[in-house]
Amino acid sequence: MTTRTIQPNAKRLASLGRSVKSSVLNGCERAMKDHLVQAEVLSVKARFWLAMIVLSFFVSGCGAPPMNYVLSEDTKKSKLDADKQRQVASTLEDYFGTPVAPKIADSLKPLLKGNETTLAQGAASYRLRCMHCHGLSGDGHGPTAPYVLPLPRDYRKGIFKFTSTDQTANPTRDDLLHTVKNGISGTSMPSFALFEQQEIENILDYVILLSVRGQSESFFVAEVDTNDAPINRESLDEQAIFVTKRWIAAESKVVKPKVARTEATAESIDRGHKLFISEKTQCTKCHGKQGRGDGLMNDPHADPKDTKDSWGNIARPANLTLGVYRGGSRPLDLSVASIAASRVLPCPLSQRT
Repeated sequence: MTTRTIQPNAKRLASLGRSVKSSVLNGCERAMKDHLVQAEVLSVKARFWLAMIVLSFFVSGCGAPPMNYVLSEDTKKSKLDADKQRQVASTLEDYFGTPVAPKIADSLKPLLKGNETTLAQGAASYRLRCMHCHGLSGDGHGPTAPYVLPLPRDYRKGIFKFTSTDQTANPTRDDLLHTVKNGISGTSMPSFALFEQQEIENILDYVILLSVRGQSESFFVAEVDTNDAPINRESLDEQAIFVTKRWIAAESKVVKPKVARTEATAESIDRGHKLFISEKTQCTKCHGKQGRGDGLMNDPHADPKDTKDSWGNIARPANLTLGVYRGGSRPLDLSVASIAASRVLPCPLSQRT
């Protein structure tokens, strides 16, 4: 009788021992993972604040290197030798000025609201409020850029995602104003709605200058590289005029809905669902069948790393179930967002409807 009662107890003790051992190991594993996560968080924070300290010296001028724009990676990779690249940089500086003393060439006067004094003020505000993400040259390579997702925009390509214009056009000034005032939900782009309107206008002028400068550099280098155009102010002026005209023409390329908003009924929602999962729109290819942004991850024939946006970064489809829409949550905003997606991503929706 005694033996029969002791044996089950021994089994229970052995089972309890294994359970305790498993719990201890799991606890150690969790503790180790927590420790590694905390260490990584501290590492990221340390790098962030180090970047901010370096930036503070840079902005204040204490021990800062000379503030000069840098040539784009495309220019550096072009067939132009080092001497010609220096000539290009010198011509660009003569035409557009420097970060501290930007210039407004005659070609840009119809596009910008202010003068060179207000433009310099906009440049100073940009260095204080925007440069840490978007970079001194507007290339999206500021000191804090590696620590934010999505990555900051590169203005120099002249491509802006949240605009009211068609796929081929530049944004309007009001498009940029809307982004600056409202910020972009779900990103590191804050709202500047509490700032003085004049400061915002000055920053907008400077951002447009950076974009025009970047686009002009691209076309200018292409002409020198391909057609052996002379590296001088006149050749650059020709490209800057072309780019400026594109910006001005954007005002006439605002996309307006052709029909009034459809009432949100059960029938219209059902039609929308059928379109969402259809081959015509292919929304599920990126956003997934449930709209969770996992379409590429669940496709055995697709590699998410192969899907890039217009800036060469890995595309990250939105999780629509979160209710965070970066371009705004109004029906009109979502309509514009579909056009924006086709501008910067391989999105079939606006290319087929």
